[in-house]
Amino acid sequence: MLILVLADYSIRIVKGGVMGTTDRSSGAAYSVSSSFAIKDTYQDYGGESDLWNESWTATAINNSGFGVAVAAQRSQTGTGTNGRIDNIRIAVYYNVISTLPVKLINFSAQAKTEIVRLSWTTAEESDMDRFEVQRSANGTEFSSFGTIICTNQRTVTAYAFNDYAPLQGISYYRLKILEKDGKTSYSKIVTVQQNIENATTLYPSPWKKGSALNIRNAGNEKLSIQFYNYTGELVTKLTTSSGQVPVDILSNTRGILRYKVYNEKKEVTGSGTLMVY
Repeated sequence: MLILVLADYSIRIVKGGVMGTTDRSSGAAYSVSSSFAIKDTYQDYGGESDLWNESWTATAINNSGFGVAVAAQRSQTGTGTNGRIDNIRIAVYYNVISTLPVKLINFSAQAKTEIVRLSWTTAEESDMDRFEVQRSANGTEFSSFGTIICTNQRTVTAYAFNDYAPLQGISYYRLKILEKDGKTSYSKIVTVQQNIENATTLYPSPWKKGSALNIRNAGNEKLSIQFYNYTGELVTKLTTSSGQVPVDILSNTRGILRYKVYNEKKEVTGSGTLMVY
């Protein structure tokens, strides 16, 4: 059995039918029997970030003159010279750049007394639908609790939204950005540390009718909860002496409600917003 001891001599990219000047051959020897009984292997050259000292476009990649030129040489005297290459594969890596029909200049959250103020600025809006304000307690699982309709202005536009029932401790916020054609993207995530002295709030929010609605009431005090719409009109009121809120009275409501919680001394012990769907 004749053993062929070969080595790379030249490995170069071919662009537009012209062989490039960058040589990626390593010169390392490799052996194979003349009967090719030894299992074939692939040798890698270049890598994901290697442009081979060329500039590339999709047109250049798809051109029939795109390819690779390979040359090998015998690396040991007295061995055979009839080595062969029976398969070449070329991997092309693309950087996909997504262009949104909106330029989000900034997005921030600021803790204030009993609320968190979210604000963001955009420019060059077009074909946008809405922003959904999302919140998370762990930075991973987000839920929407507010919606702002896009104005589709080409000039700089400022938006703001208040979280009237912020979480105790660290909250994570982001914007879900929706286009009219259904495409979705997200803003960066911002965090806020909120120490709420008066933490008698309802949760979860958003709240789905038919599921449990809870209230922070560690002492099982008798609490009165009054709900208002965004024009300030009283919608309904109810009482509880536990950590659960009776929800039958809310069966005909939908949307965002403001609420205030009172103890038996008529003192306000909590307030916030509840999104009902």
